Amino acid sequence: VIDHIYDSAYTCTVCGFTCNHENSDYTVVTKDEHGDCVTAPNTKTECECGYVNIEYHGTVSGHKLVKTAAKEATCIADGNIEYWTCETCGKIFLADDKMAAMDTAVSIENVLIPATNEHTALEDSKGNIIFGMNGQKHWKICKHCGCEFEKSSHDLKDATNSTSGHSKECAICLYEVHDYVDLNEKGKPIQQYDEKGHWYNCAGCGKTEYAEHTLETKVLAEGIYQWCEDAEGNSCGYEIFNYALESDDGLVSVKGTENVFSKDVITDIFKVSEEETVNYDEIKDIFVKAGHSNFTGYDFSPTEEIAEGGSVELQMVVGDLYGSNAAIYYVDTENGKLQKIDTKLEEVKGEKEDDVTIVATATVTKTGVYAVASAEFLGVGGDDNNNYPDINGDGSNTSPPTKTQNVASAAVVVALSAAAIVFARKIKNS
Repeated sequence: VIDHIYDSAYTCTVCGFTCNHENSDYTVVTKDEHGDCVTAPNTKTECECGYVNIEYHGTVSGHKLVKTAAKEATCIADGNIEYWTCETCGKIFLADDKMAAMDTAVSIENVLIPATNEHTALEDSKGNIIFGMNGQKHWKICKHCGCEFEKSSHDLKDATNSTSGHSKECAICLYEVHDYVDLNEKGKPIQQYDEKGHWYNCAGCGKTEYAEHTLETKVLAEGIYQWCEDAEGNSCGYEIFNYALESDDGLVSVKGTENVFSKDVITDIFKVSEEETVNYDEIKDIFVKAGHSNFTGYDFSPTEEIAEGGSVELQMVVGDLYGSNAAIYYVDTENGKLQKIDTKLEEVKGEKEDDVTIVATATVTKTGVYAVASAEFLGVGGDDNNNYPDINGDGSNTSPPTKTQNVASAAVVVALSAAAIVFARKIKNS
């Protein structure tokens, strides 16, 4: 058996047979019911003799193309060449041809330009590089990501056209170098500062390079420490320490004014007791002579003295041991006297309706022994006219000192008690 050899008229050149393309053994019929953007639904007939016929069953309008403009790749973002995307079929094409064949479409990888990972310097309208700078260095600024790159020290030369009286300028960035007034032993400029910001003093232009503080914060055992430090670890010297403690039992708290102590302070407050306090009898005798039969005392002993102009607020939870009238006293053991401290009393309500706590608050300006006792005297050591020893050093025993022997009324507050300033030695955070 010899296969037919067909000519262009589909007639066998060997036997003369002409194919009618109807024999299913040799003919394949394919139906495309949907088509695509450029091909209508159709029926395709293909015969072994070479005959091909496509019968279309509708019309097409072509691709619905949307242009994507070319974009330059940057240090952080991919770019792309110009291309078109069909909104109907989603294919990408390199030409604005709505009848482009489907097999001419490309992938997204064919149009993307990878990020360069190289920065491009910001320039002005004349093409001059815009530098960032400070008193020591200059740098370029990337116009795409905004980062600083190619940092280098100033190349100094004599200033030729300074409008501010500066003697030197940078040959690269034209920064006029300040003639700093305040220098350290190494000849480096020293920043001046206040509570808001810092700056340098220049002989030519005065106060310069001002910037607000950038504060770092660290929670320490005895308060919160904040200091100014920039991204490169440089500090102008400004720092704040807000001293604040609370006793382990929560009955007493102390809070200082700003920088009343340094961040390195360690505070001990020991309860005054016959068992633990060496000069307990001396302290007790001072109270007895002033007319007190009971007192609750504590030795407030930070490793530093209270800063000049500063103060510490002592706040104590008070019970009912001293009746309806109490005050905080400073015990002057050196001179054998008491000093009554102006004491504020406040009711603090708890969760239950009848749960009321009395808190006593006093502001002190020196360290030493403090105690809670009755604000009125109990008759010990007084004379027939209710005159009691001078406890304030000015002839008075009132709070605040009044240079008289008048004693305040007992109807000021509700019951006060022994207050315990029980402080454990705090191990400081490093």
